[in-house]
Amino acid sequence: MEFRNEIIPQDIFQNFMNVTPKHLHNQKLNFQRISIHHSRILYAINNNNQTTIPISDACTIENGGIISNAVFNEITNNTDLNFVKSTCLKQWIRNSLVTCIPAAGAAARFFCDLQKLINSIEETVPELKKLINKNEIIINDKRRNQIIDYLNNFILSSFLEKTMNSKLYKNNNTIFDTVNFIKSQLFNKNTIIKSQHINNILVTYTISNFILENYQNIPKALLPATNENDTFLKLKIIEQFHLFHSLGNVLIVPPEMKNNFELEIQKVISNFTDQKYISNIDNNVNYKNYVNNWIVLEQGFDLSTIRFHIDGKPYLDSNGNISLVSAGHGELIHLFNDIADSFPEAECLHIRNIDNIIGTQETQQDALLNLSKVFKVVRQCLEYLRLQIQIIVENKNNLHKAKISDIEVFNILLYFSKLINNNSLHKELLNCYQQEQSISFLLIIKTLGQLFHWPLDEFQNYNITTWIQLLDKLENPLSVFGVVQKEKNDTGGGPVFVKLQDNSNIKLCLEMPHASENDCKNYFGDNGKVTHFNPVLVFFELRTHDISKNEKEKIGKKVNYAKLFDERFWLLTQREHMGNPVCYHETVLYELIGNSAVTNLLFIEVPRSLFHPHKSYADTIGKSRHSYGFDEIIS
Repeated sequence: MEFRNEIIPQDIFQNFMNVTPKHLHNQKLNFQRISIHHSRILYAINNNNQTTIPISDACTIENGGIISNAVFNEITNNTDLNFVKSTCLKQWIRNSLVTCIPAAGAAARFFCDLQKLINSIEETVPELKKLINKNEIIINDKRRNQIIDYLNNFILSSFLEKTMNSKLYKNNNTIFDTVNFIKSQLFNKNTIIKSQHINNILVTYTISNFILENYQNIPKALLPATNENDTFLKLKIIEQFHLFHSLGNVLIVPPEMKNNFELEIQKVISNFTDQKYISNIDNNVNYKNYVNNWIVLEQGFDLSTIRFHIDGKPYLDSNGNISLVSAGHGELIHLFNDIADSFPEAECLHIRNIDNIIGTQETQQDALLNLSKVFKVVRQCLEYLRLQIQIIVENKNNLHKAKISDIEVFNILLYFSKLINNNSLHKELLNCYQQEQSISFLLIIKTLGQLFHWPLDEFQNYNITTWIQLLDKLENPLSVFGVVQKEKNDTGGGPVFVKLQDNSNIKLCLEMPHASENDCKNYFGDNGKVTHFNPVLVFFELRTHDISKNEKEKIGKKVNYAKLFDERFWLLTQREHMGNPVCYHETVLYELIGNSAVTNLLFIEVPRSLFHPHKSYADTIGKSRHSYGFDEIIS
């Protein structure tokens, strides 16, 4: 899969011997993608272009940018649409929905607070770093091994009471007893002046160093999230099984770690048949086959990019080699084609974060099902509209008509007008159909444009090509983003209206790095205008035209995923690398699939209970199965 048509000069790297197509291929990189990245960066630098996107307003329930889930349920439960009434949601999820869980991120960011703590201590007492590096701070190798044994248990216990397995600590019943033991034994009395305060600092410093050394390069998915040592991956597998038993599950992992994760998945699921391990199980489900519902895809090196100097020249290290860096989560779209091929019957991709642990309570399941219902119902409406517009487009004799005479199209538009909460539009639709037994083209555009916030400049006047343009808009994939109400300490982007460089106004799930400093303060700050926070759950359409006039076609056609790599949505990221200022091309997944320029996007308010992320190690401290609501599931 490649980007949309962008002209790339073939000699773009001609002056750099180590940046040839062959060299990039040997590094498992994609030359065309890197060339597009470089071309965009050069254009931005040479034209002094900012890749920030100006915000024009926040999306809110009041202005129609966000739809309340309660309002959706009330309207949907009272609709006259026949296919809505016949909806069997759980069956559709098991037959047509695939869950995607990005899990390629390392734990370095997860432990950034510990790194800050270490840096702070070392700035105050620089001798400590030398002592740690030389192991001089430890009394001897035997004692050092005993301490490592303790620290290994220390991180897994998440700083809570836990009986140590080590014989050394069999008489110490709590973590606090063990800490006191370590305080008296850990440091050489001849090199460190002891006091209670200094001991606390030294113990904390040593533990933090140990944690970073042993865990920061491990994928976050494999880190413990509970006192009982349950990893994020294990909890997510159990959540999926009990909350959202879908057609399939896709785990996206770091390069060259596919086998490791496949073994972890098998290890967790192999215990599902053990009543001592999993309680309240469904006897009608074949648990042994559940492992086959999981596939593992790697976020390989081909989804990376390279660093550039601030002037746009490729950055080379001291050995003259290019420097690889992640190109952002947006590159995961390159895997959507593989996912669609792996599950030919899948209509929807449900994206969940590995670190958002919500438990398995019935209330959580209900909230998830409600959001999936939004996607399913709206998609069924779009599928019917796609079919009707396709029939018009393929019959040239109909193209001159400026209206549709179809009662179901009328009912769909009436239903959409209620979701928009536009009474005048609702009355306009009723009057039009009652008087003419049809709906005008411009009224169709008006309704869909207000619901999905299309840029409608090209639809100002009706002509013979506008049906084709409408079909093109309808064939954009449906994206449903579940967003929660923003609270004071929430840091991150959210749903906003923006104005693009081509002067089009769209709805966008904007990340903070893509906003200017003033917009960040005015919209995303503690007193900002944004009322809702970044998406908690996402439902994205993998295929369109499941409803076809050709009865032999059993599955729809795949979305044109390459179209999602729109040149208007990328970020020129600037960082420091090895003491040098560098920049690189980055894309954000939720921006690429969460904008009304190339997707049919809806923001739906969901309960705050569905938002329980773990961005820092501190978020796991003191957490048990019970605190997450897993104690009734995991015995």
